[in-house]
Amino acid sequence: MPSLTHPTADRLAGLLTAAAGSDPTHRPGGLEGPGDRWTCGGLLRTGHRVDLGRGPTAFAAARDTLRRWGQFPDWVEVRAGDCLGPPPPPRAGGHLCILARGGGLWWSNPVRIHEVRDEPDCFSVAYVTLPGHVCRGEERFALTREADGRIWYDVRADSQLAHPLAKLAGPLVRRRQAEFARDSLAAMRRAVAPADELIPRPPGPTPGLIAA
Repeated sequence: MPSLTHPTADRLAGLLTAAAGSDPTHRPGGLEGPGDRWTCGGLLRTGHRVDLGRGPTAFAAARDTLRRWGQFPDWVEVRAGDCLGPPPPPRAGGHLCILARGGGLWWSNPVRIHEVRDEPDCFSVAYVTLPGHVCRGEERFALTREADGRIWYDVRADSQLAHPLAKLAGPLVRRRQAEFARDSLAAMRRAVAPADELIPRPPGPTPGLIAA
């Protein structure tokens, strides 16, 4: 839901309360398969990933970053509950308001967390859109550790523009979504870099951003 000024905490809390009693605008589908394509339901599937390094310390730092919603760029605000303090760690069934500025407007986007996985070599959070969100779809942030210790961070989403203003400015909205994914991957690299274990890497490309 757009506004010309930054929404107050009371307004955001009211939006979350209303959204919590609503059905999602999309049925989660798993986000499997290649990115950068259109799904049979008319949603755009995108996928981005980054190599975060190796080692248990780096994995723990990355997981802690996701648990405090640190994967979000600094131009995005994450609100929950009374919308006054920092949001709690993710839990299935929880509600968030993703607040971002674009096109001279503030966009308040309510979502419901529908899946949280916390395993020794995997941590992921996925949410689905609620009424009032600029898009219809779902998004997942996933952290995985391979057998050789390499750590990957993935951002995957299915989305269809829903708000009339977003449809009018479709290319700009899609560009902003791409910026979000890029900035999220960069935020995770910054968060984990100091904890990356000093383990010799095999020859190959420098860790960086990879479209999936």
